[in-house]
Amino acid sequence: MNSVLARNILLLGALEEIGPAAAEKDLRFLLLKGSALLTQGVYGPREREMTDLDLLVRSADETGFIALLAQLKFRPMENSSQAYYRPASRSAPPVIVDLHTGLWHEKKIEALWQRAERSSPDTKAPVPAFEDQFLHLASHTLLYHGCLDEKTQADLAALLAFVYGKTGRPDFWRKTAALAAGGGLRPVIYPALKRLAAARPELMSEPELMLFAPRGAEKIKSRFFEKAAAGHSRPLEYLLPGLYRPSLFLRYLFPDKRFLESRYGRSSWTNRFIRPFQLLHAVLNKEAD
Repeated sequence: MNSVLARNILLLGALEEIGPAAAEKDLRFLLLKGSALLTQGVYGPREREMTDLDLLVRSADETGFIALLAQLKFRPMENSSQAYYRPASRSAPPVIVDLHTGLWHEKKIEALWQRAERSSPDTKAPVPAFEDQFLHLASHTLLYHGCLDEKTQADLAALLAFVYGKTGRPDFWRKTAALAAGGGLRPVIYPALKRLAAARPELMSEPELMLFAPRGAEKIKSRFFEKAAAGHSRPLEYLLPGLYRPSLFLRYLFPDKRFLESRYGRSSWTNRFIRPFQLLHAVLNKEAD
């Protein structure tokens, strides 16, 4: 059994525990990224490695989910405000679950839940609507990590091939383009889509790409995201979220109480005061936060 399959079996096995336990407590979640792609059948279990389970939960359910994970023997990870882990066997890595109450690319998170419920009311895998999955994958690495990797391009291509077998291609692009325009996402995702269209024109044509071309002042923002797509830089990693949505930069500088408690052990005025200086030090010294 190869390592990718073994790791995926471990994580999907944990998901089989979490799903029924959450349903019993009336706690709902949506699968994100790799777990969504694998459970839908976009990839086979050997074809795409997962390192953790990313779950989107409603803010009102977050405390309940944390309690549920504790019952399933998960512990909070050090220096993380959203990750929980459960040790596996001696030779296997721990099972890691990331809880998300929001996604940086989506300003109206409740609308995402509503689209998911309308698009797949009877699905085995609770996942976002196809257009939301696509936009999340296209924006994630640039917004969160200030780079664009090969896995993102592979995931986008695999998802598109899957989507075309399930729904109408023009309808999918119409919905996706409308969401991107409404959310101001065109500058963020255009670098990824431009590369996808160049590498896989059968999956994304030039007219389809042009639906996402930045307009007006968006072109200025797009230059920064294009630079990050061409090569990672630490300053851009911190700049890009705030460039897309200034409130994200403010949340970086002035996080909430739970974040401070998880990251630094306690929420104090001292930690609040030194947080901006720690981020500046991380940027200037190219160290991970």
